[in-house]
Amino acid sequence: MNQTIINAINNMEILSFIYKGKGNPRVVEPHAYGMGSDGDDLLRAYQVGGYSSSGRLPKWRLFEVNKIDNLSPTGEKFNGARSNYHRDDQVMVRIYAQL
Repeated sequence: MNQTIINAINNMEILSFIYKGKGNPRVVEPHAYGMGSDGDDLLRAYQVGGYSSSGRLPKWRLFEVNKIDNLSPTGEKFNGARSNYHRDDQVMVRIYAQL
């Protein structure tokens, strides 16, 4: 488990990271962190800034944690769960932390 992600969810702190080694850092509000059915750790987050291959932001994203590099908290807080967030994410068979 990644304690940085857990702390960011618990403290409602924005994260920054490189995903799949591409582009500039992504900036996200982490909402849920857990294990997918294939055993890989997943992060459900609302991306509010940074690199996006589609160019469409803000947007909900699901990230594979093993493809995240340079993960760091930004020191900025967010105001809580987005209105269209659903707890107990169905793609996760085990949840480590969630809003």
